[in-house]
Amino acid sequence: MSLIFILGITGRSGTNYLYNLLLTHPDCEGSSLMAEDFIIYGLDQLDKYTNKVASKWKKEWNYNPKMQSKLKKSLGKGIEGFLKNTSTSKCIVSKTPSTLNIDRFFDFFQEAKLIIIIRDGKNVVESGVKSNFWNYEMGFHIWDKSAKRILNFLKNNKPFSDRILLVKYENLINSLSEEMARVLDYCELDFDKYNMNKAKHTKILGSSTVKTKEKEFVWKVIPEKSNFNPLNRSLHWNKTLHYRYNRKCGDSTQKFGYSTKHPKKGITYYLINLIWDVKYFYIIIKNKIKPI
Repeated sequence: MSLIFILGITGRSGTNYLYNLLLTHPDCEGSSLMAEDFIIYGLDQLDKYTNKVASKWKKEWNYNPKMQSKLKKSLGKGIEGFLKNTSTSKCIVSKTPSTLNIDRFFDFFQEAKLIIIIRDGKNVVESGVKSNFWNYEMGFHIWDKSAKRILNFLKNNKPFSDRILLVKYENLINSLSEEMARVLDYCELDFDKYNMNKAKHTKILGSSTVKTKEKEFVWKVIPEKSNFNPLNRSLHWNKTLHYRYNRKCGDSTQKFGYSTKHPKKGITYYLINLIWDVKYFYIIIKNKIKPI
């Protein structure tokens, strides 16, 4: 039995969609917890625990530096058993729309595989704004911080490259069959068992376009015949938003192979970003909050 962790670059990045696509395979099952279990989110606390315990281990007691690593792996096995529970499925899938503590993944998990799903930051931010998850400035910060975290993780974990798969949400929308063939091969699942026709009709859950009468975000399935297009969320952006996005997220965006609009920098670009900086720090001071 294998364990697959799906981590989304942020919320609004397609973790639900990929999760449901994987569960279409007859040999796949969701973890024994709720749909989003946030297991990786708390690994820093287990790190602190092992550090605190190891700080009391003394050399005269036959202390071995490798013991702390073994303790982490044992805790990881406990988590794996917790997620697998009594399931007999070939593959168990865990899902979290966050990459916090991704750098600790291989410290705790010896065999589990990781799928990281990313999405163009412009559309992620706009989707989050429409869903009342964040404002533009917060969205820019959250997406870019996670993007840099992923890029660093990929750079620092090349020896584990066979246990890491990067998936673009856009590829699932534009080339579902080809992308799912790649995902299933990575998960060592039989493609011939996969019902691609059913996958093509997998419901999209929780779009920013579906709201209550009070215009509040709600977790509902997108009607199949709706004009749903998740790839054009930011088409209405003006130069001001693009200038700010490029300043905060441009480098990470390009490293992931996404494009930026209005990349040319001039006096207007710098003035607009200066105004945004002032407004952002004013909000921080006024609300006595720490920068994101």
